Amino acid sequence: MNLRPLLYLAITSVILAGLLAGLALFPTLLHEPTQPFLQYNDVNGMSVEHGNLLFTLNFEQQNDVIKFVNTAISIEKPVLSNSNTPLPYRKIVVYRFDAPNIEISPLGFENDNLVFTASVWNQNKPLMERSGGQLKKLLEQTYD
Repeated sequence: MNLRPLLYLAITSVILAGLLAGLALFPTLLHEPTQPFLQYNDVNGMSVEHGNLLFTLNFEQQNDVIKFVNTAISIEKPVLSNSNTPLPYRKIVVYRFDAPNIEISPLGFENDNLVFTASVWNQNKPLMERSGGQLKKLLEQTYD
């Protein structure tokens, strides 16, 4: 009995299985893991500047802001829905334990999502968080 066709079939199966595994892993090898902008344990506190006064966020609000900021994506040209009306807050200050403070400068809102810049992230290009208006609501509650 000739075993050559069976050997060819086995070799072809191994090669195709390797190619299939390679194709499945290819996107994960190219994709760089994204680091969050803020680590929960690095944040000492936060405040929102409203009317030249800093209003401190409580622990729950800080965690929500960190969660929303970490979902931010880079955008090229934001379409701000409130470009004519000034925002009620000028900046969000993130106080960190062993690093310099971070100032987040809000630019406006795009579909109720905050568009902002921060000098230490994304080379001062606009970022947009994707909370669907939850961050906007949270920030409005900080300076009542």
